[in-house]
Amino acid sequence: GDVGELVEGSKLQNWNERKQLLLTRYLDNQERTEAVRLSLQNLITDEHGLLSLYEPVVKEFEPRALLERKHLRTNVLVAFVAEGIIGLLLAVFLGQRFLKRLVVLMNNIERFSAGETRLQSLQGDDELAELDGKFREMAKTRFEAEELKQSLMAMVAHDLRSPLGSANLMISIILERNGDELNEWTQVRLRRLDSEIFRLFRLANTLLDIEQIESNKFSLNLEECSLSELIDSSMGSLAGMSAAKNVPIEIDSDQVVALNCDKERVIQILVNLLSNAIKFSPQGSPVKLATRLCENRVRFEVIDSGPGVPEETRSLLFQKFSQLNQDQALKKTGSGIGLYVSKVIVSAHGGTLGYEAPEKGGSCFWFELPLSIVDENPESSL
Repeated sequence: GDVGELVEGSKLQNWNERKQLLLTRYLDNQERTEAVRLSLQNLITDEHGLLSLYEPVVKEFEPRALLERKHLRTNVLVAFVAEGIIGLLLAVFLGQRFLKRLVVLMNNIERFSAGETRLQSLQGDDELAELDGKFREMAKTRFEAEELKQSLMAMVAHDLRSPLGSANLMISIILERNGDELNEWTQVRLRRLDSEIFRLFRLANTLLDIEQIESNKFSLNLEECSLSELIDSSMGSLAGMSAAKNVPIEIDSDQVVALNCDKERVIQILVNLLSNAIKFSPQGSPVKLATRLCENRVRFEVIDSGPGVPEETRSLLFQKFSQLNQDQALKKTGSGIGLYVSKVIVSAHGGTLGYEAPEKGGSCFWFELPLSIVDENPESSL
């Protein structure tokens, strides 16, 4: 037992040290000591025998094992790199495919914003294709509603123009030929009726203009006309409204200038600005129409003494269907499209339209037109 403990459990790593320890411990017992020595000698012999058998095997298989281990490391590294490359290529491929489909969707959105009805279909059964399908369905509904709205506007405008024009003409004839025979009460109400009919007639014309603008059929008919023609025609159209509202129109223009413009369209702008000024001006307060030359342009100014436009709402001016909120005591009704159409007409002439707040109060709407517009095809759509 002592021998086994010393051999197997001893902290001495060297056989000679273990042997010396045993010999020292059992020095007085020669027989036992000799037996222990022989046992140790046999163990040492067996160990050397095992080592002699193991060393050739190690020498034979160790290089092969090292080579296999090297190959294994190489294969693992190659597999890792190959997996990374394949993953990268797959990611690039899927990314390119997703990007192309996303570009189709973005192009559809741009076409929809530009008013185009032809949208490209996105193939597939994933979330992106489902999103594209919902978008094209929404766009189709929007286009159908827009077409219905334009058709309705055109139908209403055409159906209103004829009876309103006839009624306006009849009242004008009555006031002109038989005005002296009518009492003051009748004359006042006929003028007010004439003013309201004229307002509805202008609204019908404006609806037609909106329909032409949105269908890209809006065009100019350029011709040479004088400032006096434009002013006289505008004043004649507003005579009934001015008298009914008791708001006179003062003219400040002594230039003799010829413009190359669409006469009817420019008169439409003047009538719209002047009628707005009359509508918002207090009774007895005149509206001023002034013109002046600015180098190669003509500037028109319509000035009134009404409540003016609040600074915080001026950004809404000239936008389609935008009505500014006025004080309830001064609030007027309107369609909110007259200034929008006026801006389109002025821009088509190459001019500018704007608003200024005079220091003494009121409003000043102005627009500038070039004296000459070069257009080889006046009837082309703008």
